Amino acid sequence: MVSEESQGYLIGKHGSFTKCMQENGIYMKCLKDKHNRALKSKEAVCSMYGTLTDIEHSTSELIKRLQSYYEAQDKDYK
Repeated sequence: MVSEESQGYLIGKHGSFTKCMQENGIYMKCLKDKHNRALKSKEAVCSMYGTLTDIEHSTSELIKRLQSYYEAQDKDYK
């Protein structure tokens, strides 16, 4: 789950981060799921598709990107 405010940064300008992920074999998308009761109103599910090895590497990259966003906003991403 990612916050609504960080989704744009996560996807990147003109989808740059998601395109970079695709070049590495990962297809990523962030979607709001209104029927998911576990989500808060301003949260979305970030899903990745690819091989397990690629997903493991990409998850680390995703966490680094979210961390840099929250550090720039002076917030705690945890």
